[in-house]
Amino acid sequence: MKIVFSQNILTTVFGLIAGLPTIVLGIFAPGTSMALSPQYTHILLVVGGIGAVGLGLVSKAFNTHSTAAQVQASTAVVEKLPNAPALVKAADAQVAGK
Repeated sequence: MKIVFSQNILTTVFGLIAGLPTIVLGIFAPGTSMALSPQYTHILLVVGGIGAVGLGLVSKAFNTHSTAAQVQASTAVVEKLPNAPALVKAADAQVAGK
C-alpha cells in the first residue's frame, strides 16, 4: 500500500488535477473561459486550486537532499546487504541529531 501512495504518485496525480482546468478550457472554450457556465468555471477553478495546493504539499524542494549515510543505507537495503539494518539505524540517528 505504501508504494501506491508514494510521493511520486501523489505529485503526478496532483499535477494532473492542477492541469485539468486548463485542458478542459482549451478543449471546450478555446480563446475564452467565459464560454462555459459560471458554475462549471467555478468548479474548474476549485479543482485547479486543489491541484496546486496538493502539488505544494507533496513536492520535494529542489534543495532538499538525502545525507550520504541515507544514500549508503538505501543502497545497502536495495542490494540486500547483511549490514543494511545497522546502516539504516545509523542514518536515522544522524538525521535525528543523535
